[in-house]
Amino acid sequence: IPVVAHGDDARRLWKLFKKDLPESPGVIPVDYNRNAGDMLMFVKTFNPEEAEVPLEYGGHLIANDSWTVAKTCEFARALLSLTPEIPVTAAEEVKSTMVQPLEPDLTLKQAELQTGDIIVVYRTPTEESVFKTA
Repeated sequence: IPVVAHGDDARRLWKLFKKDLPESPGVIPVDYNRNAGDMLMFVKTFNPEEAEVPLEYGGHLIANDSWTVAKTCEFARALLSLTPEIPVTAAEEVKSTMVQPLEPDLTLKQAELQTGDIIVVYRTPTEESVFKTA
């Protein structure tokens, strides 16, 4: 399965996942008609405290390239059932061993995200968690 899709591959991905989208807050319903700038985004969660599987698939959503990364994080938060009290940060999964942090104020278009890209959402590290001693 391609991580990033273009042209015909993007259209096939869209059709494949569009039929399975759940109707819930932050996720556009199945009968949605695609608008210009819409894209299918895959969402993963990262939990560094989980030893066996720190990175795990969380779902997918339809975003618009005019959305900011911060707005997309809020929709991802709803998709992942994370409470608003948990601060989250996003990164793009560039390849299976590398992520690139995303600036919250950038639009998805400015961040050069497109259909098929993977956003990794993780708890924003606090000073306390970074300097935690055993």
